[in-house]
Amino acid sequence: DLKKYVGLWYEIARFNHPFERGLVGVTTEYTIKPDGSIEVIGRGYQDSLRGEKKEIVGHVHIPDTTQPGVLKVTFFLIFNTDYHILEVEKDYSAALIGSSQCDHLWIVSRTPKLPPNKLKDLMQRAQRRGYDTTALIFVPHGQEHIQEELTKLSVIFHIFEQLKVQKYGIIYTYILRFTSRSQHDPHRIARSFLQEQH
Repeated sequence: DLKKYVGLWYEIARFNHPFERGLVGVTTEYTIKPDGSIEVIGRGYQDSLRGEKKEIVGHVHIPDTTQPGVLKVTFFLIFNTDYHILEVEKDYSAALIGSSQCDHLWIVSRTPKLPPNKLKDLMQRAQRRGYDTTALIFVPHGQEHIQEELTKLSVIFHIFEQLKVQKYGIIYTYILRFTSRSQHDPHRIARSFLQEQH
């Protein structure tokens, strides 16, 4: 049912297709236009979640209305790709997308992350259809990155609270430094902060 399928989908995993090379945080959004046509917008970030934002608009065609899950997507009016909805959950929470030649594969979800058992199940279904799931790459999303940042920040605040540091202006400066270079260990940041106070 395409009316249930439309909306926003997150790429969880895919083959390393040339037209998506290096893209992370990828989503596709399907919209039924007033004239009944279906538009799809693909969005992603080049090389990292802080990279250049990419966007492409395409149009969905259904060559055979008796097979609504077999789609053709056209980009730039000339580039066409097969898009076969192979499996979809009953509640339309996740789907397995492939192609006629088994050379394209996507696992997509309504949320940025799938439970491990659900991901494993979808991968097994793809294997049974002849897809090499060892070739899948897994797509990071901004929400995961934000959660990691929040977790690290909570550690910093906990350390400061334990040490009863009250100089919030300086703390704020350190938080800004931390969020711009999130690979830094929060404990090391706290120690550095204390050293500057003496």
